[in-house]
Amino acid sequence: MAISPSGEMIAYRRTEDDKKDFLIVYSLKRKKQIAAVGLGQIQHRSHYFVNEKNLILIGSRHLN
Repeated sequence: MAISPSGEMIAYRRTEDDKKDFLIVYSLKRKKQIAAVGLGQIQHRSHYFVNEKNLILIGSRHLN
């Protein structure tokens, strides 16, 4: 989980079943989800907020 610099947003990984994998951005101030990114094609390594508007996602993908 990552917390934005202001503490108003969090980003966390959510997995449903074994096939659905998402990175969720949730606004604590507005009390709702404001973004989601599917992680199905990459292997998630980490994520962090750069500022209030930008989140860095670090991942890898194995090529055959």
